[in-house]
Formats: sequence, structure tokens, C-alpha cells
Amino acid sequence: MTVSLTVNRWAYLGNGVTTSFTYDNRIFEASDLKVFVGGVLRIAGSDYEVSGVGLPGGGSVTFSEPPAGGASVTIVRDVPATQGLDLAALGSFPAEENEKALDRLTVLIQQLADSSARVIRQPDSDATAIAALPHHAARAGKLLSFDSNGNPTLAALTVLPDALSALHHPRVNAGGTGYELISPAATFAAIKQEASAATSGVVELATDSETQTGTDAARAVTPASLSARSATEARSGLAELATDVETVAGADTARVVTPAALTARLASPGAIGGTTPGAVTATSIATDTVTERSVGAGVTVDGALIKDNALGASGAGLAAVFFGSSTNALSVYEEGSFTPTLGGSVADGTHTYSVQVGRYIRIGNLVHFWVRLALTVKDPALSGNVSVKGLPFPSSSVTGLQYSAAVGALSDVNLTAGFTYGTGVIVANSSAVFLTEQADNLTGQLLMAAAFANTSIVTVSGTYRTG
Repeated sequence: MTVSLTVNRWAYLGNGVTTSFTYDNRIFEASDLKVFVGGVLRIAGSDYEVSGVGLPGGGSVTFSEPPAGGASVTIVRDVPATQGLDLAALGSFPAEENEKALDRLTVLIQQLADSSARVIRQPDSDATAIAALPHHAARAGKLLSFDSNGNPTLAALTVLPDALSALHHPRVNAGGTGYELISPAATFAAIKQEASAATSGVVELATDSETQTGTDAARAVTPASLSARSATEARSGLAELATDVETVAGADTARVVTPAALTARLASPGAIGGTTPGAVTATSIATDTVTERSVGAGVTVDGALIKDNALGASGAGLAAVFFGSSTNALSVYEEGSFTPTLGGSVADGTHTYSVQVGRYIRIGNLVHFWVRLALTVKDPALSGNVSVKGLPFPSSSVTGLQYSAAVGALSDVNLTAGFTYGTGVIVANSSAVFLTEQADNLTGQLLMAAAFANTSIVTVSGTYRTG
């Protein structure tokens, strides 16, 4: 057999799962391999098994347990430098055994080349070999260095004390021949350069008293001394935050208020013109007349009754303005989105949409809405007259009352012959817009499921009353 590969070592990384790692060059015995995991030599037989012994293409090393994730796996060929072929005088010349012996010599040469490549050596460009190392007695306790010709020489090793003083550190001595220990004072004297607004350097710390005074422009302030500088009406500084209770009480003159605490103050009973929590007092806003009422009953401004959200119990904010009586209320503004669907009076079906959008604005009990639906797949189960379902609020339950809705688009909807456009109707106590088809001089009628296709588009908007 021939030896065509020169690889002598194989490196991998474990992943905690893989147990088998290949080598692709010939070995003669299982013991010809050294296997390392994380730099630790493993034992053949107990840690791993070797296959492919004697094969030109090698084999594999199989571990009993997978190497951990990230662990280095190194396989090294290490054939002993021995020769086991013994030929008898005038005997036969077995080609296989002779070739095996030659292969073994080639492997040993490859191992030697691999080892030589891993040592410190001269570059091929050096004209001459370096001198030999000094004798072991001469080099003991010395540092290896190189002279001006690049040959090995020795340098004195300076051993620092086992326990250096915490107040000293080493530096190279003036002659450059060794090290010496210097104190912080000597270091300071060597590098002393006072800091300024334009130059970095050494700075002296200010005392608490100097920090409080606030006039020294040369010293630095530490966090500890900064905490000693409190804020007053005459100077800036650190201030303590007031709690919600202290903010509502409104009597503390030393602490400051956060936005959250201010919200608690504004939401507390008596916050309108009052100084005592719980008391709502009469006051004047420009030329408007504000009449005091009991807590929870609200305040009347020029005949308009203003109540708070929880009738004075939580102070959660304005919920409605009542004009003249408690039945004429204007609620707060609200807007949002909803998900409309196309449904039938008999069966809705489950459709696929490319557009399915609904938006609304509610002011008091008046609801404005906008809907756009674009089908990509119509469910054949849709049956009966068709409506747009899912309005955000049901219409008011006034018998006989209906609300009109404008149909902006009916695309790919097959109107009955003679009918030319569509409209929408919202009946009492309903959350749906019933779609109709209309024409001049014809009686309108409800649109049926058969009129809609897989690509139908419906756009509808309107206004109705809820509540």
C-alpha cells in the first residue's frame, strides 16, 4: 500500500451529541493514536474505541460519552519508532510485509515533521545556525534573551519581594538595569500636573463644607459630598421627593413633587380651588359662575353640571358634562377599531379576506363608523340576505327607527337586473348594516348571498345612535 496523505493530527469541537470522530490516515495498531478532550489524554478501551486499524483511509474514534459542547477533541497519530520486520537469510521476500515496513518509516517521518513544525525554530532565511544554549548550570535562574547577533544569551532575573507594600509599586530604575519600588508620593511628584478645564491631571477633592458653599472652582466633588448639598430657595442642590400623601396635604415646603404625585394632588377631592382635602369651595373662573356642591355631586358652571367619574369616591377624573339635568349627558370622546365580517341572515360562513378593516369615533351616544371588506375566498355556506356585521356598539332600541348607511363601493357584486346601486340600513338594537340594492322608480330590496363572489369588495360608512 502507498501513503498518500501527510496529515498527522485531527482537531474537532464537541457539541454534547456527537460521539464519533474520523481520522483519515493509516495506523498499524489502535494504540498508535493519542486522543485528547479539552487537553486531557483519554484512555483507549474505557473512554473510546478505535476502528479502521491498518486501513489506508483510516477510520474513526468513538467515545463512550459525547464530548461536551465547545470541548476541543484532538486525535494525534503517535506510532512507536520501532521496526518489527525480520527477514531470514536466503528466505522469501514478502511484498506486503516489506511495504508495510516502508509505510511505517514514512509515517514516522511524517510524525517527526509534525513535531518539528510545532517548535520554536529559525526561519529558512537565516544564513547561519544560531549558537547553542549555555550550559544548564550557567542558565539556571536566568532569563533567555538574544544578543545583537541574534544568538542566545542570558539576562539577570529580578525577583520581587513576596509581599509588596500596598503603598508602593515597581518601575524600571534610572539605569534601565533593573526595577525599584517607589511610593505614591514619588509617583505623584513624577506625574504631577494639576487638572484644568483644558487639561487632564491631578485634582484635589472638595470638603463637604466647600461643596455646600459652592464657590470653589479648582476642587472636585465626590458623590458623598454632593449628597451633603441640599437645595434651598437661594441655591440649587439635592432635594427629597414628597410622597403622594404629603403632596395631597400640600403643607410641606422642603420636598419636591414628581408628575405622578402631582396627578394624585389634582385628582384628590378639593383640588378645584380648595386648600383642604375633601372640601370643594366656590370660586370664580373669569366671568363664569362656579357653584359649590357637596362631594360627589359635582360642580355647576353657568348651569352645566360637571360630575367626576366616581361621584367623588375615587377622584378618577371627568367622565361627563350634564346640561340642565342629569339625563342630558355628553360623554368623553372615544375612538378605536373593530373587525367587521360579511354574514347572512341564514348562515354567515367563514370567508377569507385580503382587507378587513373597521374604525369608529364615538362622541357621547353618537357613533361614526367606516368599514372596508375585500374577499379573496367566499364561503359557499353564506346564505340569506347579506349584512356587514360586528359594529362596535348596538344601535339604540327605538322601535321603528332605522339609520341609513352610505355604500361607497360594491365591486364584483351581481346586482339584480334593473338595479344600479347599493345602500345600507341599521335597524333598532342591531350591530349590523343590512345591504340593499336600489334603482330609480323601483322598490329597493335586500342583497342576497348569491350576488357575492370570491372577489367582492364592500365599502360602507355611516352614523347611528347607541345607548
